[in-house]
Amino acid sequence: MNAAARENDADAFAMPLGNNQTDNFWGRLFCNWKTLAFAAVFGAVCGVAAYYVVPKKWPATLIVRVGDVKAGHELRREMQEQLSLTAEWMTSREFVDAVMSAASAAPAATAGGDSRDAKLFRETLTAKAIAGTQLLRVDYLGYSHHQLQVYADAIGKEVRASHDKVMDARLEALTDLRNKYDGEIAAEERKYHSLRREYNDVVRGTPDNLLWLAPQLRAEISQSEVVMGILSRAEDELDGRIDLAGHYSADVTQAEILVQPVSPRLKNLLPPAVLLGILCGFLLLVIRGKTRFVLLK
Repeated sequence: MNAAARENDADAFAMPLGNNQTDNFWGRLFCNWKTLAFAAVFGAVCGVAAYYVVPKKWPATLIVRVGDVKAGHELRREMQEQLSLTAEWMTSREFVDAVMSAASAAPAATAGGDSRDAKLFRETLTAKAIAGTQLLRVDYLGYSHHQLQVYADAIGKEVRASHDKVMDARLEALTDLRNKYDGEIAAEERKYHSLRREYNDVVRGTPDNLLWLAPQLRAEISQSEVVMGILSRAEDELDGRIDLAGHYSADVTQAEILVQPVSPRLKNLLPPAVLLGILCGFLLLVIRGKTRFVLLK
């Protein structure tokens, strides 16, 4: 009986224990909760430290008014294009360089190029039209309220001083387009008069020519008249745009610098820091498992 019992005990010991290893793993992990809790707290402390160490970035928003549109009036096409051109100009390298020069940022440049503030300004500067208005919204970031205010003053100064360049370039482009239309209309008028003369010759000619050529010439004459009408209407519209072009002023009407930094934010740093701390604590327990921590096989 004793021998049989011993054999049964041996068989029972050799049989797999199902999830005993898993239970043992999680049980030992739970027994080390103090280590994981300490790691989580340490991660939170590191996150708070990073919040105070990482340079803060504050946002600034400027509102730039282009031209003058009365309330309730629909924006004209030329005004919309002026807004688009002004937004493009305000994000160009030429404008940014002028702003930084006006802000006296150039002396602070490093050997590798722009200063830290100037580099952040270049990377974050955006200008977008506000739908349905003659306003542009300009956004950028800075490392201090003082630097943001310096750039705001420089932007306002540069907009007032150099916006005429954008208007002059626009007027020149429209004038060139007007000259192109003049040439196309003149060419189409010559073609029209040539067709009319040819048609009159056909009408005075033989009946066969009148039968076959006259309909074709009438169609070409009608087509030429349509083309001249289209070009004339386009030219009239262009004349109206030329009258408006070059007469839109621009000015910064509002500047806002937020009190709270946009980055870093503690609520965005803490969760990843705590999770990273727990992960580091878990890895520490795994490494120590060679002597006192059981791993899953």
